[in-house]
Amino acid sequence: MVATEQLFARLLTFPIPTVAAVGGRVFAGGVMLALSHDVVLMRADRGFLCLPEVDLGVVFTPGMTALLTAVMTPAAAHRTMILGARLSAPEAAALGIIAEAVPLED
Repeated sequence: MVATEQLFARLLTFPIPTVAAVGGRVFAGGVMLALSHDVVLMRADRGFLCLPEVDLGVVFTPGMTALLTAVMTPAAAHRTMILGARLSAPEAAALGIIAEAVPLED
């Protein structure tokens, strides 16, 4: 297991709830890091979530695939992992990838 996957596993099994607060763009491994938390909040008015591996010709490891497919619906996994869709926070929330798109003032 690579070091990044060990970090994801540690967060997934951490004995207390964890929250990822995404203030802007989150791409590739940053998406997986965020999704390793129990709750993911993202600023609603700016930033994107994207898994550009498909555009870069990078193959997801079995561990990465397991993480992503465990926390996403099949439709969301298809849009992000296969199509490389770049999603705004409201779009990611609508797909259930993140818990909530939060306005800046909140």
